[in-house]
Amino acid sequence: MLQGQVDAGRRLLHDLGFRPYRVSLIWQAYQRVKHEWTEVARIDLMPVRVVALNSASISVGEGGIYLEGPVQLEEVSPQQVNEAQLRGYRDGANWAEKSSEREFFYEIQQLRRCAGDPEPPRYRFALGTAVHHDAVGFQYLFSLVPQIVQRGPGGDDRSFEQPDKNSSGLRL
Repeated sequence: MLQGQVDAGRRLLHDLGFRPYRVSLIWQAYQRVKHEWTEVARIDLMPVRVVALNSASISVGEGGIYLEGPVQLEEVSPQQVNEAQLRGYRDGANWAEKSSEREFFYEIQQLRRCAGDPEPPRYRFALGTAVHHDAVGFQYLFSLVPQIVQRGPGGDDRSFEQPDKNSSGLRL
């Protein structure tokens, strides 16, 4: 009964800009015909508190810039999502368990400070610990670990070379 009131208070921190980021759960599938990943479902967590994003270090590798180190999420509302969703389940089944053409991951993106700023990078994460339901704190607690897969502007997946949409896909 109190969960709704607690969530409303925590959402206010997002509305006022004190939590300038978006955390999303994303289910996607690979479309063979189009040779691209498409989002099947997305849940933007609100409220959520990202703890120690600044302690994740930035590294440079073959694929570009990526994060290293865990990030903890707190204040995730049990009224918005359940533990199965947080573990990547969709319609009662593990979304990516039996198919290499399905993926589940978390995405964290800081919000633009000004309308004219470029879109901030999107970072991709996987669940790193068990999901803990803290009933006294009205929240789920868990950690995420970064994935090296790049996320481009607009959320396009950069895990493989994107074919030129104007070409036939053949390379000489």
